[in-house]
Amino acid sequence: MDTKRLKNDLRDVNSSLVRIQRSYSELLKCKEKMSSYLCEPTTSNLFETRESLRSKMETLIAEHLALLHQLEHEKERFNKELGVIKDQLLAVKQLEKGISNYMLAAHPLVG
Repeated sequence: MDTKRLKNDLRDVNSSLVRIQRSYSELLKCKEKMSSYLCEPTTSNLFETRESLRSKMETLIAEHLALLHQLEHEKERFNKELGVIKDQLLAVKQLEKGISNYMLAAHPLVG
């Protein structure tokens, strides 16, 4: 994997992570609103609707938490891979510098 693609993937993961975190926060606010006494059902139909909404909300909250965990893991993996790539590129540059210094020492320019 090249660094440009990894950086783009990491950017996509970060963007998705932020969006899911915001959505998760909104879900928690909705859950709080639904727990308010103002949302108490007055009919059996409203009770069923509220319970259905609560069930869907709990499912979405659980799914969001799973996504957040997965995205954090992906972010860590991409960061680790980028670190390995950067280390490899630095090692190659250091090797090239060592070879260049050796060549100059072995065959100095006569001037």
